[in-house]
Amino acid sequence: MTPYTGDRNEKLDLIALNKKTNEIFFGEAKWSNKPMGMNIYENFKRKSQRVEWGKQNRKEYFALFSKSGFTPEMKKTAKKGGHILVSQR
Repeated sequence: MTPYTGDRNEKLDLIALNKKTNEIFFGEAKWSNKPMGMNIYENFKRKSQRVEWGKQNRKEYFALFSKSGFTPEMKKTAKKGGHILVSQR
């Protein structure tokens, strides 16, 4: 079984694993002059679901890194989902 079943041209910026606790951490970074919105988040989540490692019963964590902040909708979604947002702003 391959750990990632996505297109070879797609990438995830950061993946960290804890094999003992079956936890996985995904990170996505964008260096853009526009605030990060839901389109980036939805694509990021889609790509993360293609990672097969520990798929059954794993605990997932998500962090988004943005040069220019986040849209209000993205902030609301992150708060609801317990996701980490990191920005220069």
